[in-house]
Amino acid sequence: MGGTAFQKSPVGSIFYDFFGSNTMKSDISISVSELGSLLDHSGPHKEAEEYIARVFNAERSYMVTNGTSTANKIVGMYSAPAGSTVLIDRNCHKSLTHLMMMSDITPIYFRPTRNAYGILGGIPQSEFQHATIAKRVKETPNATWPVHAVITNSTYDGLLYNTDFIKKTLDVKSIHFDSAWVPYTNFSPIYEGKCGMSGGRVEGKVIYETQSTHKLLAAFSQASMIHVKGDVNEETFNEAYMMHTTTSPHYGIVASTETAAAMMKGNAGKRLIDGSIERSIKFRKEIKRLKGESDGWFFDVWQPEHIDGPECWPLRSDSAWPRFQKHR
Repeated sequence: MGGTAFQKSPVGSIFYDFFGSNTMKSDISISVSELGSLLDHSGPHKEAEEYIARVFNAERSYMVTNGTSTANKIVGMYSAPAGSTVLIDRNCHKSLTHLMMMSDITPIYFRPTRNAYGILGGIPQSEFQHATIAKRVKETPNATWPVHAVITNSTYDGLLYNTDFIKKTLDVKSIHFDSAWVPYTNFSPIYEGKCGMSGGRVEGKVIYETQSTHKLLAAFSQASMIHVKGDVNEETFNEAYMMHTTTSPHYGIVASTETAAAMMKGNAGKRLIDGSIERSIKFRKEIKRLKGESDGWFFDVWQPEHIDGPECWPLRSDSAWPRFQKHR
């Protein structure tokens, strides 16, 4: 307790001094009843998850201490029972491939686009239509109507979907947006309608959003969150949660997750995101300036040729700059 064991050895003392006494004191056992339990969502852990849900516009949020790789598997193990069929983004994270290896499910892949640079674009809207899915089900051995869908939002190149369209159009009961790289989308009007937790409930559907708090918010590595909007059996969901959660969580990771939410609450969070967006715009301008001034400068920015307003950014099939083509 408190790192005293490290101080009994010269090399351990160096380790202790590097990380500091408060880090050591915060690494405590789950047997401290005053702190409740991460596994059964009690005490301060419950209060933290309820607070996070309010900040991120969710009905229920879960703190995950082994990254969004684990968060994705928790959602999948609950939402896609053995023998079911799942719609899954071909541009998915390895954790979802691992989910399919762990569970006896039949995948039907959404097929995204790609341009000449090798950049993966979005999934065409036609892929979400009932008729397209019915055709794929018919073509896929052992497939039944899908019970669950997983979409990578944003893509690894930063493209975001119109999530409102997907929620309303996609004819499945359960939709999971793997938003590992964009835990900030709830905090700027620029991203309205482009994140899983935007808007209200969708009748008859459950919406999940998994986010890597540690990636683009302020939290320790491995800090992640699951947000839920819709009706779930919490007891059954928690079995999947406990299956993939250690009985010895690091409380520093837990505390940093709640701290990240506190930093994003209200206008303070909006100012943080606005500042980041402004810096990214300045960076783009500087890259373009250097490109124009030097014949040997080989870096460029992937964006429309002329930018004069927010309406330049949405991708359309007739747009010249992304040049995405559907591929098989």
